[in-house]
Amino acid sequence: MRMHTSRVVDLIVNLNTRVGAHGSTTRARFCNLMGVPGSDLQAAIEKLASRGTLNTRAGTRISSSVRYLQQINVTFWRKKASENPEVKSFVQNLYTSMSQESRHFYAYTDGSTNPKISSPNSGCGAVISDSEHNVLWSGGMIVRADGNNFIPEVAAASCVIQALPKNKSLTLRSDSLATIGSLKNILVSERKRIRAPGRPWLNFCRANLLEKRPQIIFEHVFSHKGTQSIAQKGNDLADKIANDFRTRGDSKSASPAPYFSLAEEVVLQHGDKVIQNDPRGFLKSLEKEKMIECWKKSTNNLSGLLSTPSK
Repeated sequence: MRMHTSRVVDLIVNLNTRVGAHGSTTRARFCNLMGVPGSDLQAAIEKLASRGTLNTRAGTRISSSVRYLQQINVTFWRKKASENPEVKSFVQNLYTSMSQESRHFYAYTDGSTNPKISSPNSGCGAVISDSEHNVLWSGGMIVRADGNNFIPEVAAASCVIQALPKNKSLTLRSDSLATIGSLKNILVSERKRIRAPGRPWLNFCRANLLEKRPQIIFEHVFSHKGTQSIAQKGNDLADKIANDFRTRGDSKSASPAPYFSLAEEVVLQHGDKVIQNDPRGFLKSLEKEKMIECWKKSTNNLSGLLSTPSK
């Protein structure tokens, strides 16, 4: 299983990469394996979802990886690029608020997820203030996160970066060290880019962040430590907004928010959930579950341990 996990991760990387010939040749091989002419990756993925168990082929190593995915009920997911109206409106409001006279702005971003329920939705919030710390705009949106709070955290921050006008500067404040770390270290290898948690949101702002990096300062704010300082007040307001949108998404009448896929390629899907984190970490968790299941089914394990003489 560990060998299959490594090979599947390599396959995911190669299906997505646009750097080097190995990406295009892997996509062509996968299409050929699915019996799809040319390099119509979307058609090949749709055909995989509808076909039965794949037979492995000699000389085609990816066939064993694809069959392994079928055995653990995992498939590929790829949605054609389309604009999300809620994200578009959120970014437009952020852009409008940072297009005012002030040359420098402060942004406070936060995400909210309820760990006590299995809601697919989370909430994110953002607050924009000018150089004098006057609040210019605040708002948020519902984000599909499947219980992972890093997704709404990075979603709010990436939208702020995407909306920042080229002639303005920004101090982005967040209580998520993981979000700050991923954005500060946005320049990574192709393999790390594809395997990065929150990849669709990071890819959404990647080009703009690389261009605007000298204009942006990242600062960490400790959460729930009071509201004495200006930074704490801004973070507290962003937190309340994120909680409000999370509550809306948790309501019984709310439908699951669509997965963000504007800057996305091929990812893994397990059941009705699209994997937004590192595919290797997800596959290793399934691998562990499978090994425990196999161990429990074995009737000889416990008796064998008990019958082993002690020394």
